[in-house]
Amino acid sequence: EAAAEALGKIGNPQAILALQEALKDENREMRKAAAWALGGIGNPQAIPALLKALKDESGGMRWAAAVALEKILLAVRAEGQGMETVLPYLPALIRTAARYQERGLLRAALELQAIWHLRRSRWRDPIQPSPFEKRLRRIGRFLILAGAGMLLGVLFSGAVQALQERLRPFWESLPWPLLVLLALGIGVLVALLERRRGR
Repeated sequence: EAAAEALGKIGNPQAILALQEALKDENREMRKAAAWALGGIGNPQAIPALLKALKDESGGMRWAAAVALEKILLAVRAEGQGMETVLPYLPALIRTAARYQERGLLRAALELQAIWHLRRSRWRDPIQPSPFEKRLRRIGRFLILAGAGMLLGVLFSGAVQALQERLRPFWESLPWPLLVLLALGIGVLVALLERRRGR
């Protein structure tokens, strides 16, 4: 344990590698000491090893790994460095922290994810829709209302049958593969818009 604490104070890459190996030690107290030391160093390179330690059979070890990971995320947030190293692990950090109810770690991971979203697109709030999406929704509402108005006008004017007769040659002239492709295209467009909304 004293050796792990000493390595934590050194903080160089060789010490980080040694502490990561110590996380696999059979002695539970040694594993906990290694986790504490890695959290004290605050280097995001230790995240993969601490993620594995977060699934340890010992509740005390899981807690030590969660606190260490939280310290690393807070250090990355405070210093503004290492974000690229942390990003690939954020989904796993969020899932694992939620699974083991590690609230401090979960909060730190979610806050870091929100910061990354804001940095990626300064004008966009990750919670609110983008201006483009707002305009698109307004256009969609306008088209729906316009279409509904036209439909009501046709229904009340008694021109439904005449409209069907006029449109029948058009629909009959279209080959069915084109209709299928048109339907698929509309479906893909709607899916892309929904995916963009989810980001």
